[in-house]
Amino acid sequence: ECKFKETLRSIKMDDTGTLLWNQALVAVAHRTASLIQLTRAAREVLGKTITNDGTLYAPPLVEPHLSLFYGEGPLPADVTDCWPPPPSFIATDLALWLTTPSSLDGVVQWRELCRVSIV
Repeated sequence: ECKFKETLRSIKMDDTGTLLWNQALVAVAHRTASLIQLTRAAREVLGKTITNDGTLYAPPLVEPHLSLFYGEGPLPADVTDCWPPPPSFIATDLALWLTTPSSLDGVVQWRELCRVSIV
């Protein structure tokens, strides 16, 4: 089961105000044993190594997450308090997506490459 933390996160800016990525709002998932096991298996199948520090998830967030929307402008300060986290769910499929170009304008070009049942 995939469960999300209670507070949504914006990863638009770091502590210095530098734009990190075009993900405007994300729901961070709890690192459950089954999610970590699935992540490790997927990385192995795809030939992705685990970094020396043990990081399983991609920067800049380095957390399992669901991207809720993308954007390049600043979010209102209270936006993370206005939206509840997504409901928990049990995944039945694992999908591989081509996410290039990795820009906000590129999102419309992203494509699902394959889908595999995991149940």
